[in-house]
Amino acid sequence: MDLQQQRRRLTEMQGQLEKRSNEEYRENLRDYHHELSVTDNHPADVASEDYLRNLDASFQENDQLLLEKIQKALVRIDHGEYEDCTECGAKIDPKRLEALPYAATCAECANREAADPGKSRSYPDEGDFTWPKFNQYGTASGAGEQPRPDQR
Repeated sequence: MDLQQQRRRLTEMQGQLEKRSNEEYRENLRDYHHELSVTDNHPADVASEDYLRNLDASFQENDQLLLEKIQKALVRIDHGEYEDCTECGAKIDPKRLEALPYAATCAECANREAADPGKSRSYPDEGDFTWPKFNQYGTASGAGEQPRPDQR
């Protein structure tokens, strides 16, 4: 397998995801609704907009996960571990890496994880998972609701 070609593919994928992330996900709620006020909208219109906003957030989270996988794959290339499964240490089939260049596991380990997913790997082992993500936008305009200086 040509590792330099795989590096180029991964770097290109990384660039595309970063570009898309910078362009598409920088809208705030008012820009997303394309109106100055959402209070005069029909509740179904607001619900549709809310659904689409949540869908975009899901796409953004998926892009972040893919970026992390790509970055880890690039590090594995640098350390000479790109073709080794991170779970069992066996060689990953070159066809699998050709189809999924950021794959970290062999097909057998991936199938085992899919059959018994257990706890999602996208979440940390402990702690609050969603509040920090939403808290960055603030919850009110009052001074008591603003993030502390050490949290910025």
